[in-house]
Amino acid sequence: MIVRFRRAELDGLFASLIGTRAAGVALAVSGGSDSTALMVLFAEWLAQSGQSPADTFVLTVDHGLRQRSRAEAEWVAQMAAGLGFRHAILPWAGAKPKTGVQAARAPRATVCWRSSWAAPASAC
Repeated sequence: MIVRFRRAELDGLFASLIGTRAAGVALAVSGGSDSTALMVLFAEWLAQSGQSPADTFVLTVDHGLRQRSRAEAEWVAQMAAGLGFRHAILPWAGAKPKTGVQAARAPRATVCWRSSWAAPASAC
């Protein structure tokens, strides 16, 4: 079953946060179900509001906490490209928690925040 969202529903999710224009917005997408759903819904909102997804970046942190973290980040890159977004994989080079991926959420957000993700064209 494919669920279609009405424009008013999507406006309630996104326009109330960023206004009616999405240019320059960056989405942090880990590849988990929540952030992937956010990316798909955002793409739908852009389509319904006549905006280009190419004006939005999707950022994924390769945290290196699991052996497959790079492959997971590359999967997000493929999904993002399929939706028309630009994408950058941000490597986490700093100290990492010894246990629990959940403990890494705040530091991963900091990697996205401090990153110069828009500068290198090769990262997109």
